[in-house]
Amino acid sequence: MQQVQNFILSQSILLACVIGLFRWSSIGSTFRPFLLYCFLDCFTEITVYILIVKHINPCFIINIYLLLSSLLLLWQFSNWHIFSKKLSVLQVLAFIIMVTWGVDYFILHQLSDNSGFFRIVYSFILVMLSITSLNKLITLVDGNILKDSRFLICVALIVFFTFNIFIEIIYFNSSSSIIFKENVFDIKRIINVFANLVFALAVLWIPKKKNFIMPY
Repeated sequence: MQQVQNFILSQSILLACVIGLFRWSSIGSTFRPFLLYCFLDCFTEITVYILIVKHINPCFIINIYLLLSSLLLLWQFSNWHIFSKKLSVLQVLAFIIMVTWGVDYFILHQLSDNSGFFRIVYSFILVMLSITSLNKLITLVDGNILKDSRFLICVALIVFFTFNIFIEIIYFNSSSSIIFKENVFDIKRIINVFANLVFALAVLWIPKKKNFIMPY
């Protein structure tokens, strides 16, 4: 029963996916990486649930998802020109993410293991990128920033991945009690739903792509 409840809560991302599918043709390519991230998230949650029901270890799917999702979000920040003309920063961060993932799941652990090292590293990177993006948005956006999709996405990412760092540290701390860990995971599920609903609102408010008419 608990697995079913967790799966239903995880599928709150489906709302953002449905809105994204309906708006795909009207949205410019700038936000495509984020939409792909939402689709990947939804697909992974469904796949993991099926594997758990069949009593198959889903960690290898989750760990591959972690790499792909982090690179998609890195691509999204690049589309927002958070790196300005410093392409080397993007390349360095992508290199750090891929190397850290490889070391964690092929040297320190196995791809089928549940490790928190990479999760903490990529969560920290995404939080820092989100904060940097927010600082730029505050100075650039005119009007109601609460309706800016970039602002909403960054806020949701900061809330989710900051707590993700905390929960990974708690989970791999052997001195923490089982009950405390379960309570922390319950909070994470609520935060996940919150982030997914904010994502849906952000997708709904993504501006339409501009159609250019060639002059004659």
